[in-house]
Amino acid sequence: MLGADSSTRTEDLASKSPPDSETKISAVPLFTASAAALFVELVLIRWIPSAVHVVGFFANVVLIASFLGLGVGMMGARHNPGQAAIYRLATLVGVLTVYRLVDPSVQLAANTSYGINEVVFTDRVSLPLPLILIGVFSLVAWALIPFGRLIAAHFDQHERIRAYTTNIGGSLVGVGAFTIVSALGWPSIIWFLGLVAFVALHAPARSVLIGGVSIVIALGAVYYVDSNQFESMVLWSPYNQLRVHAVGAEIDDGFVIEVNNQFLLSGLDLSTAVVVDDRSGTPTTGDIDWRTYYDFPFELANPGKVLVLGAGAGNDLAAALRADVDHVTAVEIDPRIARFGADHHPEQPHLSDRVELVVDDARSFLKSTDQRYDLVLFATLDAHGLISSSSSVRLDSFVYTQESLEEAKALLDDGGLLILSFGPFREEVQLRQYAMMEMVFGSPPAYFIHDNNHRVLVAGSEPVQVSQLPLGWRAIDRADVLAGFERFPSALLPATDDWPHLYIRDRGIPSEYVITLVGMALVGLVLIGLVLVRSDTRSVHASDLPFFFLGAAFLLMETKSVTEFALLIGSTWQTNALVFAVVLMIILLANVFVQHRGSVHHRGWLLVVGGSLLAHYFWPISVWPDFGDLKLVAASVYLGAPMFAAAVVFARWFSASLVGSVALGVNLLGAVVGGTLEYSSLVIGIKALALLAMVLYALAYVSYEVGARRLAAGES
Repeated sequence: MLGADSSTRTEDLASKSPPDSETKISAVPLFTASAAALFVELVLIRWIPSAVHVVGFFANVVLIASFLGLGVGMMGARHNPGQAAIYRLATLVGVLTVYRLVDPSVQLAANTSYGINEVVFTDRVSLPLPLILIGVFSLVAWALIPFGRLIAAHFDQHERIRAYTTNIGGSLVGVGAFTIVSALGWPSIIWFLGLVAFVALHAPARSVLIGGVSIVIALGAVYYVDSNQFESMVLWSPYNQLRVHAVGAEIDDGFVIEVNNQFLLSGLDLSTAVVVDDRSGTPTTGDIDWRTYYDFPFELANPGKVLVLGAGAGNDLAAALRADVDHVTAVEIDPRIARFGADHHPEQPHLSDRVELVVDDARSFLKSTDQRYDLVLFATLDAHGLISSSSSVRLDSFVYTQESLEEAKALLDDGGLLILSFGPFREEVQLRQYAMMEMVFGSPPAYFIHDNNHRVLVAGSEPVQVSQLPLGWRAIDRADVLAGFERFPSALLPATDDWPHLYIRDRGIPSEYVITLVGMALVGLVLIGLVLVRSDTRSVHASDLPFFFLGAAFLLMETKSVTEFALLIGSTWQTNALVFAVVLMIILLANVFVQHRGSVHHRGWLLVVGGSLLAHYFWPISVWPDFGDLKLVAASVYLGAPMFAAAVVFARWFSASLVGSVALGVNLLGAVVGGTLEYSSLVIGIKALALLAMVLYALAYVSYEVGARRLAAGES
């Protein structure tokens, strides 16, 4: 029987590993299989939104599907996994290529509580949002199953902790490889060829050739369509696919940039009035004068120092220079867009010595700068993506929170103005922004609308009065705003750092999410059921159940920590890659610790996890005072401590698992549940995810103790 600690189980079961197998069998195949699995996951998270635009707002669906596929694969049979991996990957690319060529529009429910910036064309095939997401989820999960089998085929040939360490090391290489191709801006065909090279180490040459050629042909067809028959430029930033269309004869005459096939921004020569169609980016005979739109913020005041958040390619900067401001600080998160604007904007505002370009997350800049400004302009920031693949929070969500507006207000000089510009989104979104501005400044902001249907909110230390509006602008009366609040009372609910969901009507899970999550659950049950009924499937023991809860809890804790870190140091792609790599290194350190320490008392480490998560809930880093660079160090330790403790517990229990690859597969299936539970933050807020993770760790402990006693009783 087991005593106060379950070390007996560790010693007995660890002895069942192949004796000295790690000295006889190379770890290279496991290492490369692990690198391939992580690399394909990141490739699909980046590439799929370029083929299916709406997935950019739900990239965590791809992550959850990857966990499901890898987890099912690790528990299943292992016949020709390399060949199946390349064929299924080619099938996935082919199916999504057909989707891109058909290019259906997204159909939302008439009274949906969630808004996305999806352009709907009535003359195209229209598909419901949940159907698209469930279809992508199913396809990704199915395609990733052989990659899980590939890992399992080599995993159990080694001692468990060393195998797991090799697996994490390979994953780090996968992260590093994709970080490099992102930094270099290489096109998607290079990513997939690199992935094919990884798989080629494990698959027959003929299969690799057939699969690789099929992928290249499919990607070539996508490029032909995306480039408008080679007439437009297709670029890859670290965040998105960018398509650049010329306005006029050459790019330098003006351009429109689309992100994942949706309009994002333009670079126009507005030194004289130019009339441009918003959708096509070509000159028209319409009556919308975009110069009056961009010049408007600088006609409300005579600013000396200006801060532009979301500077894009430079239209706002050019307008500021036309208004003869003294200095403009231009903050843009996407380095490819910033560089393209600097190289090709027809008015060349970046060449002025009055313009300072800062490539950074807007919220991070607000927190870090000590400058004060006469005008702070939120210039229609719209990220078309998520802050992290493990989160449901949009990349621009923390820019549009009450705390962000308060930080921007604190940067205003005496008499300064804060101007928030945004596109023609749903009415309740606009009203929520109005309500937050009123909360922050203590008085109603001035509210204007342009002929292009873009809106502008203006606030300062004193109520804003405009005697005469420029051509193309009109004011929205306070009475109209109050009538809007009567129609949408939930618009009075502010977006905050704990609930940063500007585009969701109220605290709750939208119906599209619910339908999608139910569909994902059904797909998961089917895939797991198909594996379990196979005669050659390795059995799942009751003692594997704790790994399920550990997987769910760790993903919730990681998601919460990544989100909090984004508030501290920004949401840039470098930050996300760094945090992801640091999490993997924490796991590596925990493995080394358990290997060299030997006996580890899991109860004490679980108390560290629980105590840390409880502290995170009652004392989040968002309420910490600012004490300089030491805050970053302290926050890293504060957020990393429970991850390390949890990784120690996992390594301690994993060393005693019956079949290592099965336990790891069950752990990944738990991560599927954790990723699904992350959507509960839409109701309870991000901070409360710490409490949910605590509950899951408690369930992991109870299931471990029960399973350990049963197993010990059966062996005694």
